Amino acid sequence: MHRFLFHHYMQETIRLTAPSDYARNEICRLVVPLSFHHPCLLYAVLAFAARHVHSLGGFPMADGGNRLIMELEDESMRHLRYQLAEESHLQQNAAVALATTRTLCQSQIFATGHSWRTHLEGAKAILQSISASDNAASSSSNLHLFLASWYDNVEAQAALTPLGLRRGQLEMGSGKSRKSTVSTTTAFVHNENSQDVYFDVFGGVASDVPDLFREVGALVMERRRSLKRSQEGYREENGDNGASILSDDDIAREADALVKAIHARLERDAVGNTLRRLLEDDRVSGSLPADAMHDYALSNAGFLHTALLYIHGAVQGLPPTAAPVRHSVEQILWASDNMQSASAPLSPRVLMATPLFAAGLWALPDAQVAVRQSFAAMGTWMRTPHNRRSAALLAHVWSKTSPQPDKYHDVLTYLEEKENSEFLPY
Repeated sequence: MHRFLFHHYMQETIRLTAPSDYARNEICRLVVPLSFHHPCLLYAVLAFAARHVHSLGGFPMADGGNRLIMELEDESMRHLRYQLAEESHLQQNAAVALATTRTLCQSQIFATGHSWRTHLEGAKAILQSISASDNAASSSSNLHLFLASWYDNVEAQAALTPLGLRRGQLEMGSGKSRKSTVSTTTAFVHNENSQDVYFDVFGGVASDVPDLFREVGALVMERRRSLKRSQEGYREENGDNGASILSDDDIAREADALVKAIHARLERDAVGNTLRRLLEDDRVSGSLPADAMHDYALSNAGFLHTALLYIHGAVQGLPPTAAPVRHSVEQILWASDNMQSASAPLSPRVLMATPLFAAGLWALPDAQVAVRQSFAAMGTWMRTPHNRRSAALLAHVWSKTSPQPDKYHDVLTYLEEKENSEFLPY
């Protein structure tokens, strides 16, 4: 059984998270060999594969499949606890521990489970331990950089969930007024043309997009906190006696600044510019076909328009009929429809689940049909509970928004109504 599951992971499951042959080969080269020597990672890999097989109907009895998955995950976490028990073990095998939490987290995301955030927070603790240690070599290896990139992108997407990040409010520097006179976006705008920006072929976005998502997510959370505080009894029920970090005027200025910055990013990261950036990157230029490079550029644009939708819809309170909202929805659908890679795994198409879900949240009826079709097409080759849950959640949101498409809708609250605040459209 273990041999079968390992083979399935190598041939099939890994494709759920690898947007190109290059990314798959790097995962196989950097991560998979570690599983031969570390049971915590091996059992995590087997558990992820078992979940995938189970979603495909590969186990004759449902209970048997669930029991096997639980046993494998328990074994993985038992060995992982041993790795984390002593600091010497952690420092020596930090990459193994991080790769294990990554695999368990991804397995939970694709199974639409709720414990993915626990694994993500565990990964953060491991990264912090590495940063605080004197073992600089482990934190500068290609393996560590790949795993840190995974964490960076998943945390960024978690920032846009209804619950956001823990302590996800905008944080001001020491000594600053809580009602800021210095925009927290200033540093973000200042660095948007940094020469250090590169294209992350694992996350499918420019390397500065995760910071943008965190900034947008923090602003969304601040706006929601502001709205909830205006509701009678919110402060008492939640034990929240503090004032909002930003005033409504501050929030509006932050939103306008971010919108302008994102449009500048869209121009900076146009298809031609992204192709040149990838061709000039010695690490990937010889390993990526032209179609994959083109589709990576469209994926990046899809994520930038995702950020715009959250600003327009969840911060500025624009309705689905507003021109900026409709434009970003149309651009995400256009990017998804105009990818040149084959409609199969090992394509940047696998990255479009997040932008398509965002487009669906603020889509008008005609666009809803296109989003539904896109998820259905993706589901023909991914075939995971994650795709089906995405479609079901969007259908619930549409049942709320379609009767009054010209009105503002708090779609994140609609998601909370379905007890899916922890769903990650990954």
